Amino acid sequence: MKKLQFAAKILISALLLFLIFRRFDFSRFTEVVGNADIRYLILALFVTPFIIAIKSIKWMLLLKGSGIKVSFINSFRSITGGMALGIMTPGRVGEVSRGLFLSVGKEVEIGGLVFVDRFIDLLSITLFSLWGVLSIVRNPTLTLFATGLSGTLLIFLFIKSLRLYIAKMGTRSKSKIAGKINKFVSYYGKVKRDTIFFTFLLSLFMYFLAFTQFYLLINGFDQIGFIAILKTAPLIQFMSVVPITLFGLGLREGTAIYLLSPFNVAEAAAFNASFLSFVFNILLTALIGVFFLPSIKLKK
Repeated sequence: MKKLQFAAKILISALLLFLIFRRFDFSRFTEVVGNADIRYLILALFVTPFIIAIKSIKWMLLLKGSGIKVSFINSFRSITGGMALGIMTPGRVGEVSRGLFLSVGKEVEIGGLVFVDRFIDLLSITLFSLWGVLSIVRNPTLTLFATGLSGTLLIFLFIKSLRLYIAKMGTRSKSKIAGKINKFVSYYGKVKRDTIFFTFLLSLFMYFLAFTQFYLLINGFDQIGFIAILKTAPLIQFMSVVPITLFGLGLREGTAIYLLSPFNVAEAAAFNASFLSFVFNILLTALIGVFFLPSIKLKK
């Protein structure tokens, strides 16, 4: 089933890229690339270490808030190593294996904590996206969806009694499956609310840096104002996490072309900037993590 889903994502990505390239004016594409301002691209690349560092700090704080004390270096190794496994597995499910890069045991419980980290990031993206939904998309259904998703995530992250209730579900059951599920979500109830709030603020800052990076990438190929980026980049980021393509490939670039066209951004510039954003923030992080793969100690 997973292999079939993986194949379907490859097919959808290939189809989307085909449709994008089909409408390209390649003479214009070559002109945009040839006239790229390398200074902006280099500045954008320099933002990447700061984004990775904030991810590592967030993860370190979440672990400490759950009672697991780790250093920044170990958190960095866990983040980049998890990304390396994630990029090699369908749906990036390998990211839940961040615990394999920490010598503390409790890999299953830490795997569940990865979802808390993802929920915090998803809440940040959704809140940033509301401005674009209201000012650009102007679709009542999508506005209601974004607002409802934000509210649901806020409840699941900050209502401690609910988190404790979910974390204790299945504790009295003798079923092995219920026991494994309970083990997986146990740290969801342990992490402190103050920790969630602080990591949420870090997540907002991290995405603001990512949008600033996207602004630099766009201006490396074309021109656009920062306000326009704050309206469009969160929506592009949100679409990239929709799990219907391979790493968001095709869907992210197509969304960028569509949303940036009203701002007179060349299609080639939108495509290049969104693709380089993936290379800088996902692919480079995963490549760093590859060096930590030999340190994994697989356990039963």
